[in-house]
Amino acid sequence: AYKGSIGVEEIGRNPAKGYAWPDLAISPDGQNVYVNQWGYQKKDAPMGIYKRDAETGTLTFQATGKLPRALKGMGAVFEPDGTAMYCASLNDPVMWLERDPKTGRLRPGGRIAETGLGRANPRHLALDAANGVLYAGCGDKDILYVLSTGRRTPAAK
Repeated sequence: AYKGSIGVEEIGRNPAKGYAWPDLAISPDGQNVYVNQWGYQKKDAPMGIYKRDAETGTLTFQATGKLPRALKGMGAVFEPDGTAMYCASLNDPVMWLERDPKTGRLRPGGRIAETGLGRANPRHLALDAANGVLYAGCGDKDILYVLSTGRRTPAAK
């Protein structure tokens, strides 16, 4: 049983008609929030990019990043330096996207080489940046993939 509760105040809403919001991530510098917002009936697979006010937490829509249609992004996680984001997908690949830290814009970078997940539908990601290891949990199979990002980011001192 829960022994208490916390007060939660809604500070804003950002509706996107017709889109699912399967995951979101905040950039390591705290400047942007990225929302995987693909639509079941839509022809695109956008990533909503929002500017974040660090003092209030409010979000202002900034842009829509077009992703490869096949991506149908799910889980998302950033490299600690904020220059790369990894996205899980319903349609096989674990993709990486390049991020411009000045503008927050994303552009496709490629697939993780050893993905080969078939139709395993990876949905959730966790990153061990210091060792260049990305974990992908799959929604349709009882499998946890261990993937190499090819990058190693030293832990902050």
